[in-house]
Amino acid sequence: MLPVRMNVLRPHPVIRVVTLIVFIAGISVASHAVLLAGAVLLALAFTRAGFPGMDGLARMIMRLRWLFLAILLVYGWWTPGEPVIPGLDTLSPSRPGLVYGLLRIAVLVLIVSAVHLLIRTTESSKLPGAIMVITSPFLSRELRERFAVRLLLTLNAVDPIRDMVGAALKNSPEPGRGLTVAAGKVRAIYRGVLERAGQSAGQPVEVQDPELPPPLQWLVPLSMTACFWLANSMY
Repeated sequence: MLPVRMNVLRPHPVIRVVTLIVFIAGISVASHAVLLAGAVLLALAFTRAGFPGMDGLARMIMRLRWLFLAILLVYGWWTPGEPVIPGLDTLSPSRPGLVYGLLRIAVLVLIVSAVHLLIRTTESSKLPGAIMVITSPFLSRELRERFAVRLLLTLNAVDPIRDMVGAALKNSPEPGRGLTVAAGKVRAIYRGVLERAGQSAGQPVEVQDPELPPPLQWLVPLSMTACFWLANSMY
């Protein structure tokens, strides 16, 4: 019984990616009940994982603030309905528009959080193999291997490039003000990225052979599908 329990508690990378796909497809409905169910499931997943990288998640969400504002403006002012401020007439956002906009923002926040959790809790070397298994019915082996290699190179370059950009933004490469400083920082980042690409070009890339997950673990995405279906039918 113990090995079976451990397999369930530690989902295979394929199961994790499939569960993420099911989660994104489920909450895209954007109904109140489905979003509540998705938030509860995601909170339980974060709790079980020990809330990894919450500072990084907060920064990711803050970077989307202008997208959130654009969504709120589009839905608020372009959706017909009762105005929030009747005295402004057509200049006022509508109540249904604001509700729809907030629901869409909530969907994006949950998706970003779920992707963040997957990346933080899954070894980057195992994700390409999981993608190869999932895409096997749709792509040839050659295309799947190419995609896996590119994905692995991208994942391995994220942290070094992020550190490089952070260092370049903190340290001015040359004296000056305004556009001069900005241009110098851009040049420093560009040179660093080129150097990083040149170093990675000659290095061999190994993608672990994909393995199929234990059959019992498929209950995880199936259970999530049933949970979203029930939540949507109750709304």
